[in-house]
Amino acid sequence: MNGDIISADLVSAARLVNDLVGRNMRDGGPVMHSALLVSQLHDAIKTDLAATPPHRRRTVSALSAALCKCGLAAVHVDRPRLMDIELKAAISILESAWLEGVRARYDVHRVTHTVTRAGTRPRLRLIKGGR
Repeated sequence: MNGDIISADLVSAARLVNDLVGRNMRDGGPVMHSALLVSQLHDAIKTDLAATPPHRRRTVSALSAALCKCGLAAVHVDRPRLMDIELKAAISILESAWLEGVRARYDVHRVTHTVTRAGTRPRLRLIKGGR
């Protein structure tokens, strides 16, 4: 993981799980299959959380919140609609944290690029009317 950015692979895996769970529910497939898919996403988030250093507070808190939502989604085997809601909440947390990290990284890049490009000396101008 770079900085406070959540892995793009994790976000795309979460989206894939969401698509597969939605397709399974739409086709009337077994709810247990959906719960197993959500459980695999739960394990992937847990692995990323374990690999994240504790001083990366934003990443740790976003992964912890998404982990909690995935755990709630996997538990609701008897209520598929609630499983879907919790899964979408987990994905929303991951996506928003990922976008926040990308924006922050872009802003840092833009600022450093501006500073290095404008490395010339400032121009002094004569102000007319002064003594």
